[in-house]
Amino acid sequence: MPTDKETEQAGPSSGGSPILVLPSEITTEIFTYCVPDALDSIGRPDVNAAPLLLGHVCSSWRNIAAGSPELWKVLKIDSSDIPITLIETWLSRAQALPLSLELKARDYDWDEDDEWDTTSVIPILKRHSLTWGEVTLVLPLQQLYLFGSDLPLPLLKSLTIYTDSFPAGGQSCATFRNASALRQLTLRHAVHPALLQLPWTQLTSLDCARPSSQEELLTILQHTPNLVNCVVVINLESDHLPYVAPLAFLRSLSLETHIPRTLDILDHISVPALEVLNLANIFFGGRVLVSNLRRSLSQHNYRLRILYIRIDEDGPREEDFIQLLETQPTLEELYLTEGSLDLLIAVFRRLSDGSPFLPCLRDLACSPPIPVPEITTKFSATLDALGNALATRWNAPPESFAPIRHCNLVWYAEVSEDLDNIVAAFRPRQAQLVALGINVSVDWDDWND
Repeated sequence: MPTDKETEQAGPSSGGSPILVLPSEITTEIFTYCVPDALDSIGRPDVNAAPLLLGHVCSSWRNIAAGSPELWKVLKIDSSDIPITLIETWLSRAQALPLSLELKARDYDWDEDDEWDTTSVIPILKRHSLTWGEVTLVLPLQQLYLFGSDLPLPLLKSLTIYTDSFPAGGQSCATFRNASALRQLTLRHAVHPALLQLPWTQLTSLDCARPSSQEELLTILQHTPNLVNCVVVINLESDHLPYVAPLAFLRSLSLETHIPRTLDILDHISVPALEVLNLANIFFGGRVLVSNLRRSLSQHNYRLRILYIRIDEDGPREEDFIQLLETQPTLEELYLTEGSLDLLIAVFRRLSDGSPFLPCLRDLACSPPIPVPEITTKFSATLDALGNALATRWNAPPESFAPIRHCNLVWYAEVSEDLDNIVAAFRPRQAQLVALGINVSVDWDDWND
């Protein structure tokens, strides 16, 4: 057996492992599969994991790893015990490749007890700003200001800032003013564009992770006319919304709120290209939601392709929900969270009655809760109505209806023998639908899990 020292000194010509005799280009390619290429899948630097671990095998591997920029383009810094020299070496080895960086001085739950001082790290990151590509900063506002003003950021495309709220009339942050390639922005708090100076008009994706008011959101949207995707949380009402934000290119909008009036934001944005509307995180009564949404969709002539919607136990009348869906004849995908069995039966039966209802629908997903009394009284009828809808649409003339090719029904209920028997009785019908070419999934999520 060779000693550790002999192994350390061994090179490609020493024989032994086949990988040691591979050309360095191939070895480098293999090494790239050992490291993640995104921030959400990497931890802090670890000597027991790639790329640092690769350098401990032998001098040849160490040299190849050190000279392979692809191995060093992602770095997460979440503690003061990561040596400054390691951070500098890591970033230097990435050379000119766009960097994916995360500097986290606090946990995402914003626990101040876990905070550490990033003062010694920020100057190193600033020196490499020319190669920032994707950056996440989770740190107090005063530490954000340490990045200074007008950093050169020619490659920065995606920026996430989790910090304290910017005080009205307070100091503005001009660090990212020159980020000429910036397209994606994620914020913990909504902020007035004057307080966070960056090229707002060129953004195509915006995600405001924490609650904001309608007025704050509209102010931001007026500065982001080129948005394509937008995700916002609105939990504060505004009394007067006098203007409309033109968003000519917005294709996907996701709203989260628990206050009915905040849905009025739909009346104050002009979104002629909107295709995807996600209301799966609307936490107020389904009856009010359907009423308000039906009015907005009809008034502004939206033509959606994809709709996510949550209907809680205070559900609408079945006919009101049907009328809401009738305003969207272009809908191709419908994802219904919760919603009663009566509501589902009404939708399924309407899909199979030959009327021009959702003629373009191709994907359907539903996740209803099933109260115990309804297992024996309504669930079998729900499955029958679903089977009829899928078969009818599959066999309809193609010039009249698109076939529903994907259907996923997942319900929430206590496991019971009655439920098992009803599902078992539906399995042959499900097999027939699958044989036609329809991807049908029917399963439950146990309330007891």
